[in-house]
Amino acid sequence: MVETEMSFTDSDRERVMERLDEADIIVATNYYYRRGAGGGEFIRELAKKGKKLVVVTNSPYLDAPEFTTEIISFGNGPRSAEQIAKVLFE
Repeated sequence: MVETEMSFTDSDRERVMERLDEADIIVATNYYYRRGAGGGEFIRELAKKGKKLVVVTNSPYLDAPEFTTEIISFGNGPRSAEQIAKVLFE
């Protein structure tokens, strides 16, 4: 797992790319926040890497054709994250 800032930094990109070969599936969050930048550009970049990608988001407004698997939670709190993890890993 690689934890990143909400708006991906250069350091975040480097750390993710360094570990990309370790993953069979990428699970990435792409939260919409109307007052700040999201991670859509970086998530689109990850989608081009040829790995299975699951995008977890709180809004349907971030939909992109390259995201073939999306979970839209309409929430961004700890409880939402716990429930998404159950769906994915149990």
